[in-house]
Amino acid sequence: MFFDLLASGIALGSIYGLVALGMVVVYKGARAVNFAHGEIFATAAFVGYLLTANGLDYWGALTLAVLVTTVLGILIERGAYRPLANASDLALIIATIAVSFMIKGVVRISYGARGDFVAYPPIFSFEPLIIQGVFIQRQHLVLGGVAVVCMILFGLFFALTRHGKMMQAVSEDRDAAALVGINVRLVFLWIWALGSLLGGLAGVLMAPIILVYPDMGLSILVKSFAAAVLGGFDSLAGAVVGGLLMGIFEQMLSGYAGTMFQDIAGFSVIILVLLIRPSGLFGSKEQTRV
Repeated sequence: MFFDLLASGIALGSIYGLVALGMVVVYKGARAVNFAHGEIFATAAFVGYLLTANGLDYWGALTLAVLVTTVLGILIERGAYRPLANASDLALIIATIAVSFMIKGVVRISYGARGDFVAYPPIFSFEPLIIQGVFIQRQHLVLGGVAVVCMILFGLFFALTRHGKMMQAVSEDRDAAALVGINVRLVFLWIWALGSLLGGLAGVLMAPIILVYPDMGLSILVKSFAAAVLGGFDSLAGAVVGGLLMGIFEQMLSGYAGTMFQDIAGFSVIILVLLIRPSGLFGSKEQTRV
C-alpha cells in the first residue's frame, strides 16, 4: 500500500508542481500571484476535451488547448494586470480572483447539457507498468517527466538567455529596466503568456487521468499554491519539489487517515509553512510573501 500511495502521490505531485511552476514564473517575472491560474488549467482540460470529442487526436488537441490558454494569459495581462500594474498587491489579487470567476462562468456555460463531469479519452490504451508489484500508469510517467523538463528548461531560460534576464530585471525594478531600454510592457506580456502556457499544459496532461468538471480549477489552485508556498514562491525547483511533496503528503494522508482529510492537506501545508518557514524550502528570505 505504501508504494502504491507513493507512486500515485508522485504522479499527482507532478501536476501540482507543473501548475505551481506556472504561478512561480508569473511571480518571478511580474511579482504578481495569478489566482486565475486554476481556471486556466480547467479551461485547457475542457478545450482539449471538446477537440478530442470532435475527432482531433490527443497531441493536436494538446497543442491547440495550450495555445488557447496562452492567448488567455495574454488577455488577462492586457485586461486585468496592465491597467493595475502600479496598484497595490491587494488590488492585483482581487483582479485575478475576479477573472477566475469570469472564466469559470464562461466554462460553465460551455458545458451546457454535458452534466457536471466529462471523461477525457486516455492517451495510452495499453496496460500500466508493474514494478515490484506497484502499478504505474504510463500517463503518470509522462506527467513527472514533463514537470522536470519544464523546470530545467525554465531554469536555464532565466539563468542563461537574454529574455530571461530581462524578465528578472523587470521584476526587480521596472523603472530601471525601462531606463536601460527594456520594453517593460512586452516583457510582462511574455511572462503571463509563459505562465498560462504551463497551466494549460498541466490541464491537458492531467485530464485523461481524472474527470473534467467546471470547478476543478479551484481545487488544483489551492494545492498548487500550497506547493509553491512550500517550495518557495520565487524558486522554480522549489515549485516542482513542493508539488511532489504536496502530492505524496495528500495521498499518504488519504490512504492512512481517510479520504475525508484529503482536501484539507493544501490548507494545512500553507499554514504550517507560513508559521515555520515563510520563505519556503528554497525561497529567498527577503522576498515579500503573499
